[in-house]
Amino acid sequence: MYKYKKIVLVAAIVVLFGGSVYMISAFDKNAQSVTPSIAEQVKGKKEVAGLNQKDDSLTRTDSQGAVAVKATIIPDQSNTKQLEFELVLNTHSIDLSKYNITKASKIVFDESEESQEFIWKASSEDSHHMSGILTWAGQTTVDFKEVSLKLEQIDNVPVRTFSWTSEEIYQSDKGGER
Repeated sequence: MYKYKKIVLVAAIVVLFGGSVYMISAFDKNAQSVTPSIAEQVKGKKEVAGLNQKDDSLTRTDSQGAVAVKATIIPDQSNTKQLEFELVLNTHSIDLSKYNITKASKIVFDESEESQEFIWKASSEDSHHMSGILTWAGQTTVDFKEVSLKLEQIDNVPVRTFSWTSEEIYQSDKGGER
């Protein structure tokens, strides 16, 4: 009888161990198929946030002071009624949440400052890594040569200027409304 119990106990342990290994490997395969890759997650976050990374030639960078700022005009979201910009601000020493991006922003067409009607839609409001879409809701003319986005007093830098020519904007958006 003792020998029989020993065989049953060993068989039960083998079955439990084998079943556990099978369940863990099946769970891991399911997790891999359900969990998107980091690249897919980043792409998904950018799509949800409305961020556009199509054309790096439209990205301008300013690293004055302790804050690095990247500004990218988004041609396929820009037209004669609005201009959209993706802004990314990064620092490791100051609190970015204290800045009002809409109040710090100015738009200039060929040296002529326009009305300052901005909307800020943040995708990240982390105090050291802020990003989002800045929309200027004003009337543009189709014959401007250059548009500049100016950010004032971010980390006590008087002004950061990001400029694009109309050719750069409209060439990158072949089918866009002009």
